[in-house]
Amino acid sequence: MVAFSRVFAFLFLASIFSFGNPAEAQVFDWQEIELPEGVELTDVAALPDRLIAIGHAGAPEAHNGVVFTSINGFDWQPLEIEADGVSFIAVAFVRGQWLIGRSDGDLQQSIDGLNWSIISLPDTLKSSWNSILEIDDEIVLVGTGGGANSRVVSTADLENWQLRYENAPGPGGIGGSFLRNIVGSAQQLVGLGVTPAPSIPLPRLYSSADGSGWESNQIFAYDVAWNGERFVAIWLWEPPLNPIASLKPGDDWIFPTFSDAAEIRYSTIAANRNYVLLEGRTELAPKSIVISSDGGNRWVEQDISQLSPEDTTREMIAWKGGWVGVGDSIILGTPQPPQAVPALSVWAVLVFSLALSLIAFVGLRRSRV
Repeated sequence: MVAFSRVFAFLFLASIFSFGNPAEAQVFDWQEIELPEGVELTDVAALPDRLIAIGHAGAPEAHNGVVFTSINGFDWQPLEIEADGVSFIAVAFVRGQWLIGRSDGDLQQSIDGLNWSIISLPDTLKSSWNSILEIDDEIVLVGTGGGANSRVVSTADLENWQLRYENAPGPGGIGGSFLRNIVGSAQQLVGLGVTPAPSIPLPRLYSSADGSGWESNQIFAYDVAWNGERFVAIWLWEPPLNPIASLKPGDDWIFPTFSDAAEIRYSTIAANRNYVLLEGRTELAPKSIVISSDGGNRWVEQDISQLSPEDTTREMIAWKGGWVGVGDSIILGTPQPPQAVPALSVWAVLVFSLALSLIAFVGLRRSRV
């Protein structure tokens, strides 16, 4: 009986560690990289070996575009770019090159992220570009202004441009929503749109198959991100629910996909294939919070008020297993070793139950002898 018990104990422990599913919680070391006074960053894009952050400096009536680059997330180099009176709003790496959307309707282009030149668009197609995407081997720009509330143009060679979509304002500026923060792939595009006054200027989710036509399902949202497989969006909802909705291209929105009960009003969402990161501010106390989750099962909350005490970041992206956010400063979250919590699998429970039954059966037979 003693020998059997030892064998059972060995098998039981082996079943736990062989078949158990470890639950991981993602925790980060957060650091802040201060920017020169007056600099505000609006967007950031990344390759595995380089980050590009863009924005503007100077008074609101005289913004000058700025570009910073880094290869490690800690050391940032400002680049010399002539952009007097121009704001930089969006940056992306598409079709083997970096592109920056300028508020005057042109583009900044770079192959290496260090040396930049200007690409001029036809005057009739210029807008203040706020999204840059690659769709079916074409570069697509989404912007506002230039005689339209929203305009979508595309090109295959950065020389010949086509108008994909435009909504012209009617009397009083009404006539179509301002599209911004467009994300997605060739399967589907999703972004936020704001209807001009006198309607309530709350951002709604708009979707398009290829950028040539846009529809809204009247869903209000704070922010939306694309993780390579699905869209995730912060629903415009009162705390403490903080629900997150998700959408796979071709399907309907699932709401809520998951939520946490924190008293936080989120404003920024970022995602990769494995994790979702939310950033926002508490309602009762002036502190900034980031919460990461492995898809809604486990949540890790971290107070980053010491990094950004006044404003949340304007854009956040996943990079090298961590996160990079830009705004009045740059914040960098590098992952700590995962905190593994062994979980008992169904198979281990079954083995344990059978073993206990055998022990009880053998014990019963011995008691009868």
